[in-house]
Amino acid sequence: MAEKTVVKKGLGCLGVVGIVFVVLKLLAVEPVASWSWVWVLCPFWIGLALNAVLVLTAFIMVWLVYHRNR
Repeated sequence: MAEKTVVKKGLGCLGVVGIVFVVLKLLAVEPVASWSWVWVLCPFWIGLALNAVLVLTAFIMVWLVYHRNR
């Protein structure tokens, strides 16, 4: 039987929220207009931070399993 490959396309929830925040900031819509750019771009770096934590956790688990079996 042939295997099916699933490809996910599009933006995630954090990406959509980030784009909405940027548009609101550029259009000077309150309360987003008064926010710092750090907070406007927060959804993008939160996604990166979550991915980094997941990768780091996977590396630690592999390292623990490898050294436990030595």
